[in-house]
Amino acid sequence: MMQLPKEWAAPPHWHVYFAVDDCDRAVETATGLGAKVIVPPTDIENVGRFAMLTDPEGAGFAVIKLTMPA
Repeated sequence: MMQLPKEWAAPPHWHVYFAVDDCDRAVETATGLGAKVIVPPTDIENVGRFAMLTDPEGAGFAVIKLTMPA
């Protein structure tokens, strides 16, 4: 969990991440099924690659390919 910066102007909330084998491919599949990209596939140093999306109904979720050691 993290403290949201005040400038984000977002209420407290949960955001689910799905672990995937390939972030870019997962985004391609999701958008093909109607999802919209909010944050495109982005590398996080020493963590992995993630993207944030919304499903066709507007619910937010993220996908992540972790590369950090277990």
